Amino acid sequence: MIHGKFILRADAQNKKGESQIYLQYITSRKIAKKPTGVWVKAEHWNSNKEQVVRHPNAKYFNNRLQSIKFEIDKRIIELGTDKINIDILRKLVAGENVSQQYCDDFVAFAKEVTEQRYRANKIGISVRDNAICTLNHFNKFLGNKI
Repeated sequence: MIHGKFILRADAQNKKGESQIYLQYITSRKIAKKPTGVWVKAEHWNSNKEQVVRHPNAKYFNNRLQSIKFEIDKRIIELGTDKINIDILRKLVAGENVSQQYCDDFVAFAKEVTEQRYRANKIGISVRDNAICTLNHFNKFLGNKI
């Protein structure tokens, strides 16, 4: 189950002594987080309720936070939580478009992830080429056109 949680980044403060609230999602012990643009002092944040409290703009801030979370949760439900890995989740949290087809076509998805890992220098060209070749054989086995 993928669930969003608001956290206050108390380690990074602006000149006013305020910290930014982040929306954080976790799947497979990997984190996808998004800054919300809401800055408050630590005494105005209730971490148990995940709400801004005792602040003149508390109601506005809480509504803004909930609307951000609602939009992401809606997109997660539309795609189906069983089809979302950390890469897709990070794209959703960042506000990028992720289509249902992208989640449904495993071979295309696996190729894209392999290319992303290669561009990020996480794997070498040999590993990338071997993965693409294997995926092409798998695709042929499934009976799809390459």
